[in-house]
Amino acid sequence: MAVIRTGGIITDIRGKVADVIYSRNQGGAYVKGLGPAAPAPTSNQTACRNTLTALAQYWADTMTVARRAAWRRYAQVWPTENRWGELSIRSGYCAFIRINQYYHRRYGSIIYLDPPPDCRLSVPVVTYTVKASDQYARISLPPSGYTDLTNGMYFHLFCGKPASAGVAWYNGPWLYKGQYWHSGSWSPATWFETWPWTVTTGQLVGIRLLAQEYASGRLSGIFRLNVNVIA
Repeated sequence: MAVIRTGGIITDIRGKVADVIYSRNQGGAYVKGLGPAAPAPTSNQTACRNTLTALAQYWADTMTVARRAAWRRYAQVWPTENRWGELSIRSGYCAFIRINQYYHRRYGSIIYLDPPPDCRLSVPVVTYTVKASDQYARISLPPSGYTDLTNGMYFHLFCGKPASAGVAWYNGPWLYKGQYWHSGSWSPATWFETWPWTVTTGQLVGIRLLAQEYASGRLSGIFRLNVNVIA
């Protein structure tokens, strides 16, 4: 970025001329090139933004004071993991969004007005493979700890953008890919999902998986696993 010193004829310049933008900040006048326009949001981004907007508006405009206080107590008692796997206390607002975002994204409504019981579901441990030949992920069912599960559970899947085979461990970015609704049986025994990016043999890909109980909204801890793409 270039910095401009104005003279006796031109004392200041602001705005855009062709593909050049002139402006001023605390360091003085400057000029920069006009970057490319931001791409149109994907359907995934639009759905996420719509959900976050709706939940934020409900928290600010509709939720009662007593319910906000209950969500704040829940967030204090049940911290969530940060990206390093450490427990981090979030706000009641963040806890409300975390519990409600998946259902709202799929069905467009808010059903968990109160925080769930003060307990966590077990982490849903699975195995999976990703094949370059058909670009599918094959996830084993049932997850460990959910063999005798009755009806009423979602499993939320996040997929990681493929990395080179030399990467030791993958930790993002993540794309919310979809959910599996357990409706009384584990049939078929494999959950198939198309991978959201093109993958080639040997690349490292990761998944994150968490369970959510429909009746209460309570969530599990996050299961993470990385594998190399097979032919």
